[in-house]
Amino acid sequence: MQRGDSTKDRMKYELINLENSIFESDDFEHEIKLGTGRFYYVLCDEQPYFKVEVDLKKLFDNAIIYNDFLLVGTFDTVYFIDLLDLRITQIDVEMYFGYFVTTKDALYVLDGEGIIAFDSRMNEMWRNHSLAIDGVIFNEMINDEIMSVSCEMDPPGGWVDRKINVKQGEVV
Repeated sequence: MQRGDSTKDRMKYELINLENSIFESDDFEHEIKLGTGRFYYVLCDEQPYFKVEVDLKKLFDNAIIYNDFLLVGTFDTVYFIDLLDLRITQIDVEMYFGYFVTTKDALYVLDGEGIIAFDSRMNEMWRNHSLAIDGVIFNEMINDEIMSVSCEMDPPGGWVDRKINVKQGEVV
């Protein structure tokens, strides 16, 4: 299946927790090993598809599905796993991974110093790593072009609110 196919023909991917599942770890045919100790499990059309092992959870580690990608943020790295062919792309973040923020048209990776923006096909649009010295937290999307974030400038507790133009990554 190619990207851009109609949504009615797209496969449905889902992250699950095995604690409340009818599935077991051995039910997942494909495995990707990126570390040891913590697993994320993905269903495709409600059936076991693959599992990803990463290092034990750090403070902000997270995984989400965005379009046809599993995104795993762990310590100082974000992995984009293409759900159609299980290809892995790795990007390094500044200081530490913080959060994923998604919109219909874009994904934003917030880290210790700034934001990296990607379009819906996971092509990098821009980076701004001059926003903070120890963390960026998403507040809200003000409109289609402006994001509100809080930036730690003087730890501990030196948070400054900033508005970011999400098209260019500049502070407005």
